[in-house]
Amino acid sequence: MNENKGTSLLKALGRGFCSLVKKSMENYLVVSHEGVVKFRISIFVFVILFLIFHAALFVAMVVSLFFGVRYGFAGKEDMSGVNRVLDHAGERATEWRGSFRYSDQEVNALCKKYDNDDRQ
Repeated sequence: MNENKGTSLLKALGRGFCSLVKKSMENYLVVSHEGVVKFRISIFVFVILFLIFHAALFVAMVVSLFFGVRYGFAGKEDMSGVNRVLDHAGERATEWRGSFRYSDQEVNALCKKYDNDDRQ
């Protein structure tokens, strides 16, 4: 009797894992810049890459948000909640980067200041 329970548990876990892999192959991480989709990659492949290159990939994704790169998910599953969070993160990164922009007058004044410092 215990062997049947163990076997049925393993079968249930196997079916669950296969279902998860199938869903990850049917849905994609979409990477875009300035509204143009640059590429899309299946979530399964992304997870494999993330497991191998987790630190570098995480840093690259966060830094790229500040340069206008946007991430989202597409596919058969409804991932609108996750996409809203990713859009919000991209908007905040753009706002933060925009707060450090200088006007043309400020840049010219800084250039003149440093040009004058070099001549002395």
